[in-house]
Parts: sequence; structure tokens; C-alpha cells
Amino acid sequence: MSHLVPAISNKTVGECLIMLREAHDYLARQGAVALCKSSEVSTSCHWGANVKRVPVSLPNDTKPSSVSTDVLDHSLVEVINQCATMERLIDALEWANSTYTNVEKCHPTTSSENTGGGPDNDLILVAVSGKKARFEISDVASEKDGNGKAPRDLVSLGVLTHCDKKLRPSDAWPAEQLFLVVSEEFAKYLRKWKPSAVKDCHCAFKEVKKDGQTRIFEVCKGSRWV
Repeated sequence: MSHLVPAISNKTVGECLIMLREAHDYLARQGAVALCKSSEVSTSCHWGANVKRVPVSLPNDTKPSSVSTDVLDHSLVEVINQCATMERLIDALEWANSTYTNVEKCHPTTSSENTGGGPDNDLILVAVSGKKARFEISDVASEKDGNGKAPRDLVSLGVLTHCDKKLRPSDAWPAEQLFLVVSEEFAKYLRKWKPSAVKDCHCAFKEVKKDGQTRIFEVCKGSRWV
């Protein structure tokens, strides 16, 4: 199945931001049209099922190049969720732009895919010096983590690993800078959640972006919260 916004690779941060903003604005406009149509659905006993099936039309004649031409309509709920995640991604790129110049890989609307060729994350940035930063992006709109998003992201970042069906610290700490990009609500959860609850995990979160709707935490090696 084609991705709504395919992965972006080997671009400058500025180029990637332009592509993401164009894609986001297009999807938001089309989603708003579908949202208006959904308000006209009768509040019958099948209201939920009917609203769920209101499609977001994605015509190619007004579509930016960053959005797949193979997808001509999409789920309204999915478009809303993906726009929200892209907003976090855009905020992260704007925040990192002063330090990192190039985008090695960016997954705007799909999860990263580790195919065995090295680490892959929602966003991987590279500085002029060659230094890399890896980001996991989410828009959990809650102060709780009912789906275990935080530990899953730490696994994706290489901090934790699965061993005998349990989470354990990885054998070696990753060489790159590591970040979690989350909503304002989920930041409240991360401030209280201690990865040290995982046996022998010496991990700390440093909140490096403390304002706005998007918050960013650096994942650091250590047992103290900063």
C-alpha cells in the first residue's frame, strides 16, 4: 500500500521543512472539507460507522509533490492523526535547524522501518561535522501511556531491547544523540515516568524544548533526571 507522504531522504533541513509544510497544509485543507461533510451525517444508530467512513478526497490536480499520487482518498481519522504527528515533526525540525543541516531520513506519515541496514527512526538528522541525531515522534494526546509508547520508542532508539519477552538495557549505548518528540500532554507523563523501572536501565530524560504544544526530551545515559 502506498504511503500517504512517502519517506524523505537526503535533503537539507530547509528543503524537508518546505516539503512537509506543503504536504501538511494540503492534507489539512482536504481534511477540513471532509470534517464539514461529517457534520452533516445523521445522528442515527449508525452515526459512528457512517462518520468513520467519510473519506478525505485527495485530488492529484492540487496535490503537492510530497504527497503520493497513488492515494486518491483516505480515512478522515487517519488524516487527522497524521497531520498532528507531522506538526510535531515540523516543530522538531525547526528546533534542530540551528545544529543539524541535513535530513538523512524522515518518515512523515509512517513508522520507521528497520530493514537491517542500521538504525532507522522517524527522523534522522546529520550535522556538518557528521554528528547524527535520531528522533522518535508521536502525538499521544494523554498524560498516560496506555499503549506503552515510551518504552517502544526507547527500543527504536536502541536504549532498550527485548530479551526473553522482557525489556532490558541494550548492550551498548547508541553513538547518536537521541530524542523523543511528544505532545504537551504526554510530556507530563514523561516527566514522571522513570525508565529506571526497567531493570538496570541507566537512562535520563532532559527536557530541551519546554514551551509550545510540542515538547522535546533528549534521552541521556545516566540514572539521574535532569
